[in-house]
Amino acid sequence: MRHGVLLLGMLMALAPVGFARAGTKPGPKKDKPDIEYVEPDRQDDRPANPFGKKAADRPDAVPGTLTLSNGRELTGSFTLTRNKKLRFYHRERKKLLFFELAELETIACRVIAERMEPEWRWKENANDEKVYTGRHYPVRELETVLRLLDGTELVGDCTALVYLHTENGASRFIIHKRQKGEVGQKLEDLLYVKLIDLRPPI
Repeated sequence: MRHGVLLLGMLMALAPVGFARAGTKPGPKKDKPDIEYVEPDRQDDRPANPFGKKAADRPDAVPGTLTLSNGRELTGSFTLTRNKKLRFYHRERKKLLFFELAELETIACRVIAERMEPEWRWKENANDEKVYTGRHYPVRELETVLRLLDGTELVGDCTALVYLHTENGASRFIIHKRQKGEVGQKLEDLLYVKLIDLRPPI
């Protein structure tokens, strides 16, 4: 009997670490370290924060001027999200096109339609009936006109983030296809990018 107990003890001591002993609960699993390993030759493929680097350090930065719908002009250097191109749907060709900012002279946004939309809400205790609240909100539809370096103009649809870098830091602007404002706003309150002029000054 004694030899049997000693033999059992030796077998349990030599048991592989990955197996739990009878009558015991396995220990908690260790979480993977919160580290993302990237191969050195693929580091440029990682998405990066456009605010993390000055425009002067980015070879794709293009100087220019942005004009808002209220007439305000802002000058600086423009970039897109790193490793991204401007995505543009050309209506006439019915084709999706991609551009670097350096390939463009101007990006213009034109209003197709705009209106004040009435606000509706579901009537209490009635799932199939809506009531007008008496309030309105602005909505707008736009088209984008790209002017290429050779003077060619393309009309279509574009929704994109454009970053403006100045001495005060970076600001983000959206090129819209559709806009919807807040209840109580007016159309003139709903600003949009009217023009980004990337042509070098004369």
